[in-house]
Amino acid sequence: NFPLDLAAVEAKSIDG
Repeated sequence: NFPLDLAAVEAKSIDG
């Protein structure tokens, strides 16, 4: 869950 959540959060942040 950690890696998945982190990736999702990072992608969301990049999307802005």
